[in-house]
Amino acid sequence: MAALALLPACVEANTVTPVALLSLTVTPHTVSLDAFGDTARFTATVRDQHGQQVVGGTTEWTSSDLAVATVNAEGLVRAAGNGTATISATSDGATGTAMVAVAQVAAQVTVTPGNVQFASLGRSAQLAGTVHDANGHALAGVGVTWSSSDTAVATVDASGLVRPVANGRAAVRATSGGLNGLSTVIVEQVAATVELSSPGDTILVTDSIRLRASAFDADEFTIPDAPFRWVSSNPEIARVNEDGHVTGISLGRAEITAYADDASGSVPVVIVPYPEDLVLKVLYDATNGDLWQ
Repeated sequence: MAALALLPACVEANTVTPVALLSLTVTPHTVSLDAFGDTARFTATVRDQHGQQVVGGTTEWTSSDLAVATVNAEGLVRAAGNGTATISATSDGATGTAMVAVAQVAAQVTVTPGNVQFASLGRSAQLAGTVHDANGHALAGVGVTWSSSDTAVATVDASGLVRPVANGRAAVRATSGGLNGLSTVIVEQVAATVELSSPGDTILVTDSIRLRASAFDADEFTIPDAPFRWVSSNPEIARVNEDGHVTGISLGRAEITAYADDASGSVPVVIVPYPEDLVLKVLYDATNGDLWQ
């Protein structure tokens, strides 16, 4: 009977007291991220009523604003948008929190398109300047200022609209803070039409005239110092040199053409004989009139 009396006391002495979870701490307490896509890892530490760390439990992570930051099951936080979010960790009823602040910082400026080429002076091109964070995500609402390295070649207005002025090359710069992005602008007029001017449409045999050519781009702007290639349709009647000088060789008709790029212009020339009275005058002058007595 004595042994039986002692049994409840022994059972009571071997009862295990359950652990009470009193605190959960999230570290670090605050994290700042300056680019979308940047990450930070948070750690949850659980302690019992004796202040001893409890390991092996399951921790659930949540974010108060997924548009600002997401968090996975391991406590890895990823920046998604500017703002602040509270990161919470929960384990067996104990909860701890930390804060993440996302504020993009400008890291680079890009300009699109990066290269612009003009074949005519009457055109324009719209550039776009974008400010990005370190991971290449655009900063909303951040503008740029525009400038051209050579306004004699190309100008740019406050909206990034580029207009060609003359043949050459210029760099158009978009600036934000101390950051710059560039677009290379090349102006190289291409001839669309060629016009010829002539002092006359007839040439005396062995005489010559000078033709002049002008080239124009697709918007009818003159192309200064345009090079021309001169061709005669019949060199046995009329010859033309590289400067547009046409010389009559024999009687007949020929077409003189000036080429610039893929454009061309032509004029007809007719080679005619000397008038009889002019021939007589030439002979008279050549002999000082001695044979005309």
